Amino acid sequence: MPEEASFEKPSLDKPKAVSPANPSSSWQVPVFDPERDRHPAESDMGSYRRYSEGRTECPRKKPKAGKTDWLTLPRSNFNCCPSCYEGVFANTECRTLFQPMLRPTDKAISCDFGSSPWYRIAWLLTLKYGWPDLQLFHEIDDVAVSRSQACPGDRKALRNWLTIRDPKKRRLLSNFTVCYQCAKTVEVLLPNLSNVFVPVDSRSEPSYGVCALRYTPRRKRFAHYFDTFETTSDKALKAKTTPDLSSLASKIERLSMVEECREDSPVPNAYWHFMQFLPQFTVCLECFDEVVRPQLSDDNIIARNFYREPEKLEVATCQLYSERMREVFRKACRRNDPKYLEAKVLERQEVEADIHGQLMELDRSGHYDDYVQEKVDRLIREWSKWE
Repeated sequence: MPEEASFEKPSLDKPKAVSPANPSSSWQVPVFDPERDRHPAESDMGSYRRYSEGRTECPRKKPKAGKTDWLTLPRSNFNCCPSCYEGVFANTECRTLFQPMLRPTDKAISCDFGSSPWYRIAWLLTLKYGWPDLQLFHEIDDVAVSRSQACPGDRKALRNWLTIRDPKKRRLLSNFTVCYQCAKTVEVLLPNLSNVFVPVDSRSEPSYGVCALRYTPRRKRFAHYFDTFETTSDKALKAKTTPDLSSLASKIERLSMVEECREDSPVPNAYWHFMQFLPQFTVCLECFDEVVRPQLSDDNIIARNFYREPEKLEVATCQLYSERMREVFRKACRRNDPKYLEAKVLERQEVEADIHGQLMELDRSGHYDDYVQEKVDRLIREWSKWE
């Protein structure tokens, strides 16, 4: 049986990411001001995590054909849609660097700024350091075209993988594999980390793996990994020393040892944290470390109601991955109000069961016309309000 749990008091909320200056634009950050925007030293948060966790509103994140209004940068393959240009670049000194470009209308193309995190990070760093041009965009583009193999994303792929070495322990990180394109892009963005990535296999033998720096809009691990690289780079620049690769390796290893949150996808035979008074409130190891564990250090009474060790369950989904439910949990902690938490968790699960049932019914119907797709899209939008 799990160990007994108990109750007690609230703790501080984590610092919130700065909201986009103009919510209707595709991706914005306010003027970077290190004095004004300084976070407590213990938060150790880089500017990417601090500013970029908002929503992107780019209408061409997914490839679209038939468009003739693309913009690009001279001598590059970079594609920018008019919405991102107007929302991000049009009122800056960089507006004159763009030029219209006709692309084949029969080819589906996505907006690089809207779909790729690397260009948004490049823009953030350009603002952060006050650089006068978009040289980083060109360098990212060069990396993308220099090798034929793009990042495989969530797919397991046969590649010559890269990782990082812990110089103090004199060993490679076995749970952290990165594709060539993502590794070199990090080195372009943070030049003092050049050559931090090394081959997993010294014999250059390809092996199957998944890129740890793959990006999806909701994947928090990407932001945490890049944040670790950025803060390591920043500390070295500030101290005018070489980066502390041993500390970097230690932090990356700690991140990679915890399995990533699968959000609302049911996971069989996995280990979960759950509460004594509310066992339905299942939380994955990653979200527990991010949201619940900081409350434990403040002896929070609701956080302490979680059993100390995770337990293996036949199947479960994480109930604490969304910002909405994280705020519900924080509010319950601040108020010392378990009934509020219970009501919100049960309400969410009721809505989830209803929406999932409707989606399953549509799937069983075997019809896939525009009407069905519209209903599916509506249900997914509805779930996004409750998740």
